[in-house]
This record gives sequence, structure tokens and C-alpha cells, in this order.
Amino acid sequence: MMTGGTGGGGVHSMEDEMAVRQAELRASEAHVEALEAQLTEKSGALADSLAHLAKSQSRLSACKTQLTDCKAQLDVKELELTTLESKCNTLEAELKEKDDLIAKQDDTDRLLVDQERQLKQAASRFRDLEVQMRQQEQGMKEVQSKYTAEYSLRRELHEIVQELRGNIRVLCRVRPLKPAEYENGDESSIVYLPEECKLRLTKYNEGPFADMYQEFEFDHIFPETSSQEEVFAAVKPAVQSLIDGFNVCIFAYGQTGSGKTFTMEGVDDNRGVNYRALDYLFDVVGSFPPTVEADMEISMVEIYNETVRDLLAERPAADEKLQALDIKFSVKDNSGYVVGLEMRNIENMEQVEGVLAEGHSNRATASTRMNEHSSRSHAIVSVFLTVTNKLEKRRTVSKLHLIDLAGSERLSKSGCTSDDTRLKESQAINKSLSALAEVIASLQRRDKHIPYRNTKLTFFLQDSLGGKAKTLMFVNLSPHKTDVSESLSSLGESPPPFPSAGL
Repeated sequence: MMTGGTGGGGVHSMEDEMAVRQAELRASEAHVEALEAQLTEKSGALADSLAHLAKSQSRLSACKTQLTDCKAQLDVKELELTTLESKCNTLEAELKEKDDLIAKQDDTDRLLVDQERQLKQAASRFRDLEVQMRQQEQGMKEVQSKYTAEYSLRRELHEIVQELRGNIRVLCRVRPLKPAEYENGDESSIVYLPEECKLRLTKYNEGPFADMYQEFEFDHIFPETSSQEEVFAAVKPAVQSLIDGFNVCIFAYGQTGSGKTFTMEGVDDNRGVNYRALDYLFDVVGSFPPTVEADMEISMVEIYNETVRDLLAERPAADEKLQALDIKFSVKDNSGYVVGLEMRNIENMEQVEGVLAEGHSNRATASTRMNEHSSRSHAIVSVFLTVTNKLEKRRTVSKLHLIDLAGSERLSKSGCTSDDTRLKESQAINKSLSALAEVIASLQRRDKHIPYRNTKLTFFLQDSLGGKAKTLMFVNLSPHKTDVSESLSSLGESPPPFPSAGL
């Protein structure tokens, strides 16, 4: 048993170990104390941190509140900013517009300065023009005075010439033979012109009296080869008399088919007296000075069976006739006039052609042996010219009557003796032509009484046949031997006589 020795060593080991443990304990206690001191310190720091955190949280809450307020204020500010931006844009636009206006104003100012300069130049030029205008007005007055004096002198001289030639002039126009007349072998003409104003008409072409003839004298004779221009040259002085203020009548007289309508109307490419007279009239009127104004009106009537019809009136229905009009006498104008007559203003030849075409479409025609479309009425184209001299305060009114008379053939020649209507027409035509010849003969004899009222034709033309009026009568002749009797009748060898034609 080793219980005694071994026990003492063990105690020393335990004591040593206890001492070590105590030392470790004291170290641990010291360490604990240190840790407690640190814990106390940390607790204090933690308490401080918690206090600080509480303060921070309080401040954070306050900041959040402020942030919310700031966001609300920011929204308001953003709205205000948007409004301000809109206003700013508006102001910028207005500013740009004002800048543009200022630029325009600058341009306007520059333009105004330029215009003021031009205005000053214009004012200076205007003063110069006023001086020139006064000089020109004075010159115009002198020219107008000379023009008036020369016009009056020319008018007087023209009137003297016309009176010397005669206010009533009878002209003769011989038409060419027609192709159909050549085809029948009748190439010889029964008309011969031995002298300038003499016409010889062979009365018989066969048998023992083949060489018998009769001579007639006219103021002028147009042979078969005469042109429309040559014919109008003889008419032009009468148209000039119209411009001078005198009334004028131009007739075409003769049997149907003798060339009356061709003389007065012509064809589209070779116009006659009517168109040429009006064309010349427009030319002269167009050359008037500014102080002279001219107005023209036109009418167109026919006298059929002593009934007056307005060829320019509104056309009736197919089964109705043109309305018959009355002729009244004006004591003031000393002339006959048609009541309710349609008048058309004319300013150019295009209007004239339209009016004449309208009137011709309404004219009465009928077929006779003399001509398939023989005109059975007197067609009267009347032109009324008003000339106003503003400087002299003078106004003249004159008339031009262009008359295409109905065919003058006798009843037996026209083949109307068996037709009551055609017979009545021919009797009315011949009565009217005889009355016209008697009026002209009475005027040439200077009778005190002129039988104007015997027919509608002479009554209507009363103020354009006598006095200082000018009358031209074209006696139209056929050179064909089958028309010799009618040619002699037209020339005055048998009724109806025409004055100044026969020797």
C-alpha cells in the first residue's frame, strides 16, 4: 500500500492546480470586471445611442413631414412652373411677333420714307403735269375751235356739193347675166352704156324691130362688172351727211331677181350697202375727239300689205303672226314713227350682224315665177345716230333708212293673178311703189303738197325724204331679154314711173 507517500504529492499538485485555478479565476474576475466596466460603458453608450436614435427618429419623422410638405409644395411649384413655362412660351411668341412687327415696322418705315420721297417726286411731277395740262387744255380749246370751224366749213361745203348734185339722186345698177341664162344661149345683154351716165335698153331682140332701143339717164350707172366697193363709194357721201346731222334714205328698187338684195345686203364674203355703211359709220364715230360722244340704235321693220311689222319683236308662236303696229305723226319732230317699235343699241359690227340676221329670219317671203324666194315686203333697216358735242353743248339726231323694196314686177309677170293672197300682195307692192315714185317726183317739182300719207312706206319715211334730207335710189336692172318689159317698167317707160330715170 502506497497510501502515505503518494497522498502528499497529490495534495501539492492539487494545491498548485488550485492556485493556478485561483489565479485564473482572479484573472477571469478581473476580466469580468473589465468586461462589466466595458459593458457599463457600452450600456451608457448604447443609452446615448438610443437617445440619439430617438432624437434621430424624431428628426426623421419631422423630416418626413417636411418632405411631404415639400412634395406638396413641389407639386404646386411644378404646376406654377408649367404655367410659367406656358406664359413664357406665350411671351416668347409675343416677343417674336413683336420682333417681327418691329422688323416689319422697320421695313414699313423704310418703305414710308421711300414713298414719301416718291410722293414728293410725284407732287413735283404733278405740278409739272398741271402746268402741261393747262397748256394742253388751252391747246385743245384752240384745236377744238379750229376743228369746229373746219367741221362747220366741211359740213357746209359737203352740203353745197350734195345740193349741187341733188338731194335726190337716182343711180342704176345692172346685174350680170346668171349662169342659167348663159346655159340657155342668151349671152347677149339688152343693156348698153353709150356714155358714163346714159343707159340704152334694147326693146326688142327679134323681128323687124330688133334695133329699137330707148335711152335713160341717171346720176350714176354701175355696169355689170361693178363691185360692191364701187357701189359703196357712191353711197359714202350720203352716210357722211348722216354724220353731219341730216336724215338719209337709201333705196333698192326693181323687179324681183334684179339684184336689189345683193346691192343692199350682199353675201357673207362680199357685203352690200347696209353693212358697209354701218362699218364706215363706226369708223368715223370711233375717230371722234373725246369731247364728242355718239350713240347708235337700230330697228328693223317690214311693210307687208300696208301692215307694219316689227322684225325685232319677240317671235310669236308658230301659229301666230307678228303683231301689226301703227304709224303716228309727231308734230314736234315733223315725222312719222312706229308705236312700240323695238330699238337695239349697237356698238360694233358683230352686234349689227346679229340684229340683221334676226330681222331677216322674220321677213315675209313667198315663191313666185320671178324668184323662188321672192321678198313680198319692204324691209327697212333704220339707224338712229345721236351725236353730242360736250364742249359746245350741242346735240344732233339723224336717221339712216336702208330700204330693200319689194319686187316691182307686174301681176302678169309674177304669176300671181290666180292666187288671191299673192294677188293682194302684188297690188299692195305696186301701189306702194307708185306712191313712193309720186312723192319723189313731187319733191323734185317742189310741189306745195307732198302726198306722204298715201302709203305707210312714205308716211314712215316722211322726215327723211323731203327738206334737207338726202335720198339715193338704186334702180336695179336685169340685162336678160326676157326681162325687158319689167326693166322698161322700172326705168319709167310704163307704170309705175320713176322720176329722173327717163329722157
